[in-house]
Amino acid sequence: MRPRGAFVGTLVTMPVYIFYIGNEADMHHGLIANAVGWLAGLGLAAALTANMTDPPDAAAWVPPFQLAIGPTPHGGAQLGAHGSF
Repeated sequence: MRPRGAFVGTLVTMPVYIFYIGNEADMHHGLIANAVGWLAGLGLAAALTANMTDPPDAAAWVPPFQLAIGPTPHGGAQLGAHGSF
């Protein structure tokens, strides 16, 4: 739920850009409004879902495969994947 709150907070502050159409003002204030809306949405969603828990019989979700990136002995990188393909 928290990422949705951040999305809604950003979406609600998008109309601020309407005021910049045909205007030569600096758009940094619009970006600040988006950031504040994102944080406000995230905070509101966190406050509303703070006491929510999963049922005791709910199992943790396990992805069907996993990816890993690691160093090699020769200074490069390697990509490993395992799971059910």
